[in-house]
Amino acid sequence: MNTEKVLRDRIELLEEELRQLKAGLADPHLPKAFAEALSKQQMVILQGLRRKQVASYEYLDCIAGTVGNSERSDNCGKNRAKTAMLNLRTRLKPFGINISTWRGVGYYLDEQSKARLEQQFAEGESPR
Repeated sequence: MNTEKVLRDRIELLEEELRQLKAGLADPHLPKAFAEALSKQQMVILQGLRRKQVASYEYLDCIAGTVGNSERSDNCGKNRAKTAMLNLRTRLKPFGINISTWRGVGYYLDEQSKARLEQQFAEGESPR
């Protein structure tokens, strides 16, 4: 019974962390070109990449799984990020932004791509 309470408390804590993470990924200064080119799920994944040096597969799967699922955290770990990554890479190419893979770990933006992404957010440019 004590183990059950500990597990319930841990689940509650993780769900709160997920809610906070999801709220932190919403960017009110979304460039119009990105809003038109990317799905909500792709935008969430891009924001996750933007905020981390290396975004693990598990991290991206969790944040991608929350899109359109309100507060449900049981959608983690379904390879959503991997399946969305191909389309996201294609859609970011006109912006000069490349997502690199660190095999077995996750995805990251190289310095040049990160700088271009930040420039897009600062200026709200359209693709070249």
